[in-house]
Amino acid sequence: MQINNQHLLFSYQNFITRLDEVKEYINHVLLIANMSLPTLLDLNSPSLSQESISRDLQKTLRASTYLLLYNLMESSMSEAINAIHETIKDEQRDILDLSEKLHRVILTSFQRGLTESKIGEYAKMNHDIRNNLLDLGYDKQRLFSGNIDCVVIDDYCKRYGFQAYVYREDGTTPLQWDPDIIKNIKKKRNALAHGSQSFAECGQNIVIDTIHNNLENVYAVLMAVFNGLNYFLENKRYLRTLPQQTQTNNLP
Repeated sequence: MQINNQHLLFSYQNFITRLDEVKEYINHVLLIANMSLPTLLDLNSPSLSQESISRDLQKTLRASTYLLLYNLMESSMSEAINAIHETIKDEQRDILDLSEKLHRVILTSFQRGLTESKIGEYAKMNHDIRNNLLDLGYDKQRLFSGNIDCVVIDDYCKRYGFQAYVYREDGTTPLQWDPDIIKNIKKKRNALAHGSQSFAECGQNIVIDTIHNNLENVYAVLMAVFNGLNYFLENKRYLRTLPQQTQTNNLP
């Protein structure tokens, strides 16, 4: 994917790095699953001691893929959305320059951040709040808070005014995803994170093929988000009035 916006490129590169980490973990889980008697061998031990990888440990390893995949989704989405905010700040845009949807996003965040203590602070210091319009109340770490799925992704796309465009990896083959699979990843992650299901319970019924399929679906939906955001930022769709040269650019 050719990305010219430096902030989106930074987010995309972080996504690829995390993706590679998740792939490496999943590859090891799949490798262990295909062994008849998976065993750890300590090459530094004089006796070359061995330790078998128990069935319960394998269940835990499989269940942990839900945590890794969900983390990949939430962190990548947070940084992708943040690229819009960083672009606006970097270009020193006035709020009046922004599209109606971005205008609403900024004002909603500002309203949330304008607490009684902030009002008192600004009044006492005679602070010009215009300097904080783009930042107050916005925190990329609190965008999703454990609830991201395709419904939430679609909601953020609409809120900011961009679309997630299906990405064609080799120029022809579209990367498709199943919203139910993404929703199930969120559901399983939350069950593990909140302790309502143990790792062994979660992992005991996971079919090996499911793990790789989950990864492919997460990859597809995130690539679609980056694809849509790339078009959105490249064509300055965050502005209320589009520059003339960007009005006829083709969709990705």
